[in-house]
Amino acid sequence: MAAAVDQKIPAFENTSLDDITRVTDTLRATFRSYKTKDIQWRLVQLRKFYWAFEDYTPALINALRQDLRKSKHEALLSEINWIKDDCLYLIKNLERFTKDEPVSDVPMTFIMMKPRVRKEPLGMTPHEILPKLFGELKTRYAERPGGYTRVLRTEPRNAYDQAPSAILELVDGPRDLRFTMTAKAVARGQHEGWAMNDVTQKNVDKVTRYREGGKKALDKLVSQF
Repeated sequence: MAAAVDQKIPAFENTSLDDITRVTDTLRATFRSYKTKDIQWRLVQLRKFYWAFEDYTPALINALRQDLRKSKHEALLSEINWIKDDCLYLIKNLERFTKDEPVSDVPMTFIMMKPRVRKEPLGMTPHEILPKLFGELKTRYAERPGGYTRVLRTEPRNAYDQAPSAILELVDGPRDLRFTMTAKAVARGQHEGWAMNDVTQKNVDKVTRYREGGKKALDKLVSQF
């Protein structure tokens, strides 16, 4: 592994709209060809991903130093090696993770059919995600300074499946945890006769600012506690 951290990072270049269309069309066509469902194809991609991190380690160390002020040791320990270890783990266990699972507690009449659970990537349909992305979410976050989602790492599902997982939560979504906790804090203050402190007021402003009808929705939720 190269140890230098002074490798030059190329200047940032915007991706043209034409290139974005071409790349997304290629990705859609590739997925629809069922090429990505092949386990061996996925293993090749994981190996390429691993070697990309190996080959670009000096540039990644330099980028982490400039952007996040991370030392070489911290960059390797908490970022680069972590991802490489995940790649190796997935390469080793991918076939086991994607293997069909037998269904337990099957009625006697269906045992001979040998039912099983097949793990298969289904992808995403554009008509489900694009209208909201370029409609409601675009207007809500057009002027927002940053931070649109929360990613919470979770514990492994069981002793046999140690693959990393996370919960991706849409900020200002209908089940936004911060919105609910803020409403509880306001309700508690009202019930106990407290004046709203600066922290609570700041949270109220945050959770209602970019939500359509946010103040009314917060008042309604407060009244339910």
